[in-house]
Amino acid sequence: MGDRAFIFFTNGETVSPVIDLLCKGSDVPLFLATAESVMACGPKDDVHVALRLDAPYFYAALLFQGCYGGVDGNVTIADWNIGERLEGAVRRTVQPCVESVPSAEAVLRNVATTFGLEAGIFVVNVRTAKWSWKAFGGSLQRRPKAGNGGWSEVHPG
Repeated sequence: MGDRAFIFFTNGETVSPVIDLLCKGSDVPLFLATAESVMACGPKDDVHVALRLDAPYFYAALLFQGCYGGVDGNVTIADWNIGERLEGAVRRTVQPCVESVPSAEAVLRNVATTFGLEAGIFVVNVRTAKWSWKAFGGSLQRRPKAGNGGWSEVHPG
């Protein structure tokens, strides 16, 4: 084991079950790119995409499927009660309410430390068809750059 990560998908209202990646946490950006490319639709499919924008559970299942084939270790999708505090912190990271973001980030970094998540907690913003992600408390956590708040776009591999 090692290089562990938790992954959550959220649109700011709904939070997916946690994907507990026990190894290969540093490969989360690659797994996200693979999952997003599976979801890529052409211009005629805009309605199809729009129907899925509010489906963080669906995206979690899709990523789990991709991780399962790409990881030689254990991958679990956990529908355990993450608690209101953690779920609220995940939701607040993508909501436009700026005052709550620093406290949400502190909660996520604390959870990453408590669980020994070497790669951290990944929050994937699925509010739009183009996903973005941010890592908290692990090796892939980035310092915010002007204008992006530390969010990274998902890039096809």
